[in-house]
Amino acid sequence: MNPSPSSVNIKVNMGNVLNKKKKMKDTTSTEQTSLTSNFRLGPVSSKVFKAGDKFLSKQNFDFKILYKLRSFVEQDDQLGDVSEEKKVLSYGVEAGKLGQAAVDNAKFGLNSMKSLFLTILETTSEEFDKTIGIIARELREHDSYQHLIRVYACKKENL
Repeated sequence: MNPSPSSVNIKVNMGNVLNKKKKMKDTTSTEQTSLTSNFRLGPVSSKVFKAGDKFLSKQNFDFKILYKLRSFVEQDDQLGDVSEEKKVLSYGVEAGKLGQAAVDNAKFGLNSMKSLFLTILETTSEEFDKTIGIIARELREHDSYQHLIRVYACKKENL
C-alpha cells in the first residue's frame, strides 16, 4: 500500500548494518541484542559502535524495537489496514549515489551525537572528526547495509 494523504506513514530508519552476503532476518526470529550484532565493520567502526552499544544498554535501549514496530501500530485502536515493507539500504560503492547518501547520513548521525561520543570515547573533537571519516570509509569498504522497515496504516475512519 502506498501512503495517501489519509494514511499514517511511519518510517523507521533503524536496524543492523550488515555485510551484503547476509540476508534480512524474519521479524519473528530476529535476536538483535546490540547495534553491532551481525555487523561486519572495520576496527575503528567496531570501537565506536560498541561504545554506543554499551551506552544504549545502560539506558535500557530496546535493540529489538525495529522488529516490534508493526505490532505497536496494530495495537492502536485508531489504525487499521496495517502493512509492512522491508528494504535494505547499502552503504557500499555498488549502491552509487544512494549508497553515498547513506554514508553521508551515517556521518551526519555520528556528528549529531558528537558530544556524547567525545565523553564515551574520551577523545578530542579533532580526533572524532577523523574517526567519522574512517568510519565512512569502512562502511563502504565492507559493503555494509542497513535494514529499513516501513509500516503503513490508515485511520479506521478512512477505511
